[in-house]
Amino acid sequence: MTKQRRSPKKITVIYNSVDEASPIIPPDQKVADLDTIEMAKGVADNLASTFQTELREIPFDHPEAASAINTDIVFNLCEGVGYDYGCKVIDSLESARIPYVGANSLNYHIGSDKALLKEVLNRYHLPTPLGQFFNSTQEKLNPNLQFPLLIKPELEHGSVGITQESVVNNEEQLREQISKIRREYGQGALVEEYVDGLELQLTFVGNGSALKMLPIKEILFVNGMSERWHIVTFAAKWEESSEEYKGTPTICPTDSINNIEKRALEKLGREIFLRTSCQDYTRIDIRYDKINQKPYILDVNPNPDLSSDAAVAKAAEAAGWNYPTLLVNLVMSAWKRITQPSKTTTAERYLPISAP
Repeated sequence: MTKQRRSPKKITVIYNSVDEASPIIPPDQKVADLDTIEMAKGVADNLASTFQTELREIPFDHPEAASAINTDIVFNLCEGVGYDYGCKVIDSLESARIPYVGANSLNYHIGSDKALLKEVLNRYHLPTPLGQFFNSTQEKLNPNLQFPLLIKPELEHGSVGITQESVVNNEEQLREQISKIRREYGQGALVEEYVDGLELQLTFVGNGSALKMLPIKEILFVNGMSERWHIVTFAAKWEESSEEYKGTPTICPTDSINNIEKRALEKLGREIFLRTSCQDYTRIDIRYDKINQKPYILDVNPNPDLSSDAAVAKAAEAAGWNYPTLLVNLVMSAWKRITQPSKTTTAERYLPISAP
């Protein structure tokens, strides 16, 4: 790679394969992973008018194949097929010193493991619901936790494993949900206090002094959702014929917060971006208690969905960027980070911890 070059010429968009016949991959996880494949094709197609672009599948059983790519920069869209796979793809790129767009290894570790993310947020006293990690149903419940509680699989993304039954009102229901997660996903569960309020998504693009927050998106809970828990379930995200999907429209930019609240959320989002070692782009999910003007961090998403109809693209559209412009901006943000590195890295300045 020539550091003096103003822009890359060749971009390789990589994505994960999915073993559709595998009996051990839950059906909802397959749906999310197959969507990633379609997203990768769309990204490659829309970058092709600006760069020489190729699309490459990285086998789910050989993530190290990423280290053999010959290109100016990789656009990494490898997700799913288990937490370890995504980590190994990034590790392979970094070991081979291949430039890439998207989350670095540390950020991916933190954002992909809900228990680790909770630990980091608590370490820096960032506002997040009170929670507890359960590796089995036998562990004692923290008496400080107040029902209702929301139970999430530790290592899933895209609302995989989240249903209306994920919110529980008593300890019996709690342990049933933890047992279900252990049985269906083979992983632990993060338990958090349920917080009602505005469901907001903060999208950040860029790095360093060029970091930009796009207009804030809000997920509404209307129609039949008024009688249900206000959470973004798997059905609400993926099943277009479901009442939950139809009852969770979005608005961007949101008109539910004023400029003072927006500036406070942007300041919080920038600190989260730094503390969790984000780079290039991320989406931060916030539950905002409007009455008390208090935000609660729900999730920090490394390599969030870049489909043309997903949250990041909608926020970009509200900022005046069309879809191809968004993708080119992401590439150029990463290229500048790589070819014009700052003297002190984000991790060195803000996150003196090591991923497990």
